[in-house]
Amino acid sequence: MNAVARPPTDQTASDPIIGLEHDHSHLSSLVASLREALDGARATRDLGELRGELVEALRLLSDDLFTHFAREEEGLFPIVVEELPDLAGIVAAVVATHDRICGAVSRMTYVVEKGSDGLGAELDALLALFQRFDEHYSAHARDELELLRALDRRLDGRQRAAVAKILKEL
Repeated sequence: MNAVARPPTDQTASDPIIGLEHDHSHLSSLVASLREALDGARATRDLGELRGELVEALRLLSDDLFTHFAREEEGLFPIVVEELPDLAGIVAAVVATHDRICGAVSRMTYVVEKGSDGLGAELDALLALFQRFDEHYSAHARDELELLRALDRRLDGRQRAAVAKILKEL
């Protein structure tokens, strides 16, 4: 597992929409790393040998997901809802999906950290949770990318500066 948080580039730091899109690329690579670790557990039918790798993958993913979601929900979405109220329903749906994704990551972490032998029911539960997470995350990534691209077209310089200022303070 070699996925680590990437510092923002000058472009991602100056344009909040590009920065949030950049976050999605990074998050998708963390999801891919988790998927690879779970594929290894599925092949061996044992979490024991891979437990440490899975704990680390889930820690990295949850830290970066929760940070990304907070940046959106505290920095971007309030301005979107205020300035572009026609998008309030889409924003509410994205926030609801954030909650489902966070719940699935929390549950996966619990299953991995509880520390039994990793055979049978525990592994099956983890794989089912990941499948649910992956479905929510994949749909969310597509929907959110579409929202971010719409915002890229619609937010003016003043609005972008306001979002960038809030994101910098988070």
